[in-house]
Amino acid sequence: MHQTCVAVPPNLYLTVLDYFHYWSNPSVAKLDEVAQATLIASVKVLDPHPPAFYELVIIFHVATEMRYHLEFNDTSQQGANSSSGHDDQIKETCRTLSHYMMYLLLMRPSALPIALSDTELKVLIHDLKMFFEDTKDVREACQTLKDYSIQSQDPPNLRRIVPVAQKIVRNF
Repeated sequence: MHQTCVAVPPNLYLTVLDYFHYWSNPSVAKLDEVAQATLIASVKVLDPHPPAFYELVIIFHVATEMRYHLEFNDTSQQGANSSSGHDDQIKETCRTLSHYMMYLLLMRPSALPIALSDTELKVLIHDLKMFFEDTKDVREACQTLKDYSIQSQDPPNLRRIVPVAQKIVRNF
């Protein structure tokens, strides 16, 4: 069995713990609630039904990959050294967590709080494969996603996932 171990940067670990403490303390005014409400409102404008948990995993994975491959690599190719080593470490950790969530969704769905049949998962994977069949690499796939305009004939899975991922990338 393949095992992967990733060291979480201490600063990110503390940030995550602080975030959990922040949300568990009912007396603290939650500034992030505005950001969450904005995100939820934008998702509902695109689709009146909130996305299922498995859709959120995919949406945030797609958005993470788009940010990583389009922005992170663009700055490094331009020679701009605007991010610190710590920022790079956080980006890599976020990407690793995103990959792990997709691994759980695809390989160990029983480990997640989802109600997704094998048939639904196969349809979703098929829709995504068909969408990306002409792309050569991940960066090209991310660029395609960034520039894509949803069409009425697109599969429902794509109509729910792509616009939300695009909006997250634009807003964050």
